[in-house]
Amino acid sequence: MKKNTRLDTRAFVLIETLLVSLTIAGILLYMYVQYARITDSYHRLSRYNSVESLYRTSNIKRILLMNVKRPFYDKVKSGSGIYQITRETKIEGSTISLPEWREFWDDMDISILYITKGNANLNNLEASFSPFIKTISTDDGASYRIIVKYGDGNFATISFKEATNI
Repeated sequence: MKKNTRLDTRAFVLIETLLVSLTIAGILLYMYVQYARITDSYHRLSRYNSVESLYRTSNIKRILLMNVKRPFYDKVKSGSGIYQITRETKIEGSTISLPEWREFWDDMDISILYITKGNANLNNLEASFSPFIKTISTDDGASYRIIVKYGDGNFATISFKEATNI
């Protein structure tokens, strides 16, 4: 009997086409997953220390340093080295009244504000800060840091040294 070579060739081409198609589909799927990770990471990190957030945080630092006397530093130094300031906090030694502070807080769209000293354990902050904290470089023991979460979901941090002329 004569062997049908045409039928064998078709089967081989079909299997080869399926294997190549599956390989290309696997590569495309892998590339999509990697691209999705990169874009997700970019969108997450773009909320950290953006230019607008850094300017807002710089304004907060300026207001606090200009209007708060010595007890501001003492509050941060006591305890764990972390001082949480809220919308309702009347900061001791401050020339800002509580209604003015509330208005400033609302204008700046601040959600949560922390001031830390040196190498304080930042893991004690609110849970929403944990991914942002991993991106913060460590400070020397003499510097302070303002860490802010804004209402729009952005985070920012600025470090500064203690003013000695107070």
